[in-house]
Amino acid sequence: MFPRLLLALIGIVVLISSMLTTVFYVYTRRSLERQTTENVLQQFETISYHFQYELRDSLVKDLQLMAANPLLDGFIMSSTLEREVNARAVERFFLESLRYTRNYESISYVDFAGKEVIRVDRSGRSKTYRDLSKRPLFLRVREGRSGSIDVGAPTVERGSIQFTAGIHKTDADIGKFGGAVLVQHSLADFIGYLDRIRVFDENPVWLFAPDGTVLKQPDANRAFLDPRSVLLPGFYKTPVLDLSQGNMVVYQDFSINPNRPFVRIAVSIPSSLLLRDIRSVLRFFFIVSLVALIVLSISAYYLAGYLSRPIIELAHAASRLAQGDLSTRVQGTSSGEVQMLIDSFNRMSGDLARTTVSRDYVDNIINSMMDMLIVASTDRKILRVNAAVCRLLGFVDEELVGGPIELVIEQGLSDAGTIIDDVVSRGGVGNTELIYRTKQGVRLPVLFSASIIKNERKEVLGIVCVARDITERKRDEERLKVFSGELQKINEELKSFAYIVSHDLRAPLVNIKGFADELDRSVHAITACFEKHLPMLDETDKAQITPVLNKDIPEALAFIGSSVSRMDNLINAILKLSRVGRRDLKPEQLSTQRLVQDVVNSFAHQIEAAGARVNAHALPEVVADRTALEQIFGNLLDNAVKYLDPGRRGVIDVTADRNDGELVFHVRDNGRGMEKEDIPRAFEIFRRVGRQDVPGEGMGLAYVKTLVRSLGGRIWCETEPGTGTTFSFTLPQPGTSALVPGD
Repeated sequence: MFPRLLLALIGIVVLISSMLTTVFYVYTRRSLERQTTENVLQQFETISYHFQYELRDSLVKDLQLMAANPLLDGFIMSSTLEREVNARAVERFFLESLRYTRNYESISYVDFAGKEVIRVDRSGRSKTYRDLSKRPLFLRVREGRSGSIDVGAPTVERGSIQFTAGIHKTDADIGKFGGAVLVQHSLADFIGYLDRIRVFDENPVWLFAPDGTVLKQPDANRAFLDPRSVLLPGFYKTPVLDLSQGNMVVYQDFSINPNRPFVRIAVSIPSSLLLRDIRSVLRFFFIVSLVALIVLSISAYYLAGYLSRPIIELAHAASRLAQGDLSTRVQGTSSGEVQMLIDSFNRMSGDLARTTVSRDYVDNIINSMMDMLIVASTDRKILRVNAAVCRLLGFVDEELVGGPIELVIEQGLSDAGTIIDDVVSRGGVGNTELIYRTKQGVRLPVLFSASIIKNERKEVLGIVCVARDITERKRDEERLKVFSGELQKINEELKSFAYIVSHDLRAPLVNIKGFADELDRSVHAITACFEKHLPMLDETDKAQITPVLNKDIPEALAFIGSSVSRMDNLINAILKLSRVGRRDLKPEQLSTQRLVQDVVNSFAHQIEAAGARVNAHALPEVVADRTALEQIFGNLLDNAVKYLDPGRRGVIDVTADRNDGELVFHVRDNGRGMEKEDIPRAFEIFRRVGRQDVPGEGMGLAYVKTLVRSLGGRIWCETEPGTGTTFSFTLPQPGTSALVPGD
C-alpha cells in the first residue's frame, strides 16, 4: 500500500508541477507585462519632464529674453543712419547667446516683410540673407499675438536633426508686427538623452516627425520592432499602449505649441525580448523538475518498504494521542531520522502527560499586552477582549462581551462584507490600517491583524483580532507630508530664481561689454586724430589731454572689462550651482582608485608646478554618478594644490574607510590650513577665507557641498593653521538608502 501511495504522490507532484508551471508562466508573463508597462510609462514621464524643462521651457525663456532685449527694440525703431550701428549691437548679442547655448545653430531677425536683416551662426556673422516671407513658420508667427512663439517640424539637415522656432516681435513705435526672432535649434542633446534609455538592456526608442518621418530608430536587431503599423493618427498627449500579437508598443505625442504635435516618441518591445528571461527560467525549471522526479522515484522505490512500518505505527499513535490518550507510546524501533522522530514523539507524549497550562497564566499574558485583542465568533459576537481594548476605547468588559463586533470595528476590509467574512475569506490579515470606534464615537486609526480559529475538524470557530493605536503615527505622517511639500516648493523657487536672475543679468553685461569695446575703438580713433593736431595745442592743453587719452581712459575701460568678466564668471557659477539639482544622476559601479588617478592626471601640470605629491591609498568601488564624483574630487584636489604652503613640499593624501553603512573619503593636505571659525564660511557661495593671493570666485566648496548632498552624503572639514586641512565626505554604501535630487 505504501509504495502505491508514493507512486500516487509522484503522480500528484507531476500534475501539480505542470499546473504550477502553467500558472507561473501566465502569471509571470502578465506580471512582466505590467512591470514593463509601468517602467515604460515612468520612462515617458521622465521624457516628458526632460522635454518640458530642458527643451521647451528653456527655448521659450531664451526666445522671450532675446525678443525683450532693448538692443532689438533700438534696432527696430532706429533711423537709417543709426541702423547699421544698432545692427552690429544686435549681432553681438546674438553671438553671445550662441556662445552660451550649444543647441542653437543660428539666430536671425526677420523684418515685417519676411526679409532676413540680421543672421549669425557658429562661424560668426552671416551676410547671406534669405527671403522667408512665404515660409509657413513666418506666416504663423506674423499672424500670432505679440510675444507668441511657434515652431516648425523637425528635419534632417547636414546629418543633424534640427527645427526652427520663432517669436512675434512688435514694433513699439506703431504697436504692430515689427518682425520675428528665429532660432535654428538642434535636437542632438534630446536624441542623446533618448539614446541612453534602456529597457531590458536595449534602446527600443523610435522618434517620428509629425508627417511620420523616422528621425531615430533602434540599432540592435533584438530591439527592432517597427511600430508604424499600430500607430494611430491623431494627437495623443498621454501615452497609448498597444499589446497586440504579444508585442508591446507605447507611444505619445509631444508638443511645443498647444494642440499641434511636434514629435512622436514610441517604445517598441518585441515579444522575443519581453519573454526572454521567462523562457530561460522555464527551461531551467523543467530540467530541475525532471531530475528531481527521477531521483524521487528511485528513492521512493527503495525506501518505501523500509519506512512504511514505523511510520504507519507512528501515524496510529498520533491518532490515539489526538483523541486524548496521553499515555500513547510508539513501541517500534527504526534507525536514522525515523528513530529520532519516534523518540521525539514519545518525549512529547510524556511531556503532555506531565504538563498542564494555567488559564490564569494565559489571562495575565493577554491582559498585559499593550495592543488591543478581540476574539469574535462567526456570528459576529465578541467573545473576549483584553484590558488594552477597555483602556483605549473607553468601554468596560461587560459592555463589549456578547455584543456585535460592529461596536468597535467601523467597517470591513472590503465594501462587500463584514470584518468576519473578509478575514475568513482571506485566511487571515496582517498589518492593515483600519478604523476602530471608541465609546464616545471618536474614530481611532489602528494597525490591524487577524487570524482564524479552527477546531480539529478544520471548522472555523471565529477570529482573533490584534490592533495597535497609530494615532500619533498618522499625525506625524500628515506633518511630514506638509513639511515635504513646503520644502519641495521652496527648493523649486530657489532653483527658478537662480536660473532667471542669471539670465536677466547676462543681457546688461553683454551691452556693457559691447559699448566698452565701442568706446575703446573710439578712443583709439580720437588719439590718432589728436596726435596729428598735437603741434597746434599749447603745452598746458597737451599736459591735460595726453594723460587722459593715453592712460586714464584705457585704464577705466580695462577696469570695466575685467569687472564684466568677473561678473560673467559669477553669473556662470550661480547658474552652474542651480543646475546641479536639475541634472539627472546616473549611478554606476565605479572604481574610485581609477577615477581619482584620472583626476590627478588632469592636474599633472598644476601639481608639478607646485612641487607636490598626491597619494591615493587603496580606494574602494562605489555606486555613484561618475560626473558628480569627478567634480567633487577635482574641486577638492584643486583647492588643496592652490593653498599649499610654499615653505615645504606639498603632500596630498586621498584615503577612504567604512563607518556605519557609509563610505567616508578624506582629502588631506599639509598646506596653509585655516582658522576653525572660518570653516562654516568656506562652504558658503562667494566666500573665501585666509589670504586672497590665488584666483577664484569662492564657489568651489559650495559646489562640492551641493554635489555631495545630491549623492546622499555629508561633507565636513578639519583644519589647523600652518599644519594643513582635511576635507571629508560620505557616500552611502550599496544596499543602503540614499537621497535623490531635490530631497
